[in-house]
Amino acid sequence: MAILKVKCDCGMTVEANVGDRMCNNKLHWFQSYYCNNCGNTSELDGVGNIPPDIETAIMEQEGRCGLFLNNSDDRQKAEFLLKKRQSDNLEKYKLFIEKKTDEILYGTKNEILLTEKYLKSKGGIDCLIKYY
Repeated sequence: MAILKVKCDCGMTVEANVGDRMCNNKLHWFQSYYCNNCGNTSELDGVGNIPPDIETAIMEQEGRCGLFLNNSDDRQKAEFLLKKRQSDNLEKYKLFIEKKTDEILYGTKNEILLTEKYLKSKGGIDCLIKYY
């Protein structure tokens, strides 16, 4: 879990707990806080792409991960599977698909593990995870 500074409805800056997890082959994210100034509580959650500010906070505090192919011969198959993947934003894989990088994806540990699992189960593709 990470901390993200957000504005409460009363205008006070509060620390929100944010995080992500995998459940049933889907990425779930959350944000929650309690404001000591006005007593307001807020909870947000979702499935799929993590909002950028939450993703950034998680990566800054828990580390950034990158996903790479173990075998460059699997690149074409990986590109095909990533384009076919309906639940994700294709923008995440754009640089890899356009052959501008060897990094398939970077993000939170759970984002990477979910994509690694997808590529392994759908195409038998072995990947390497790097922690930054």
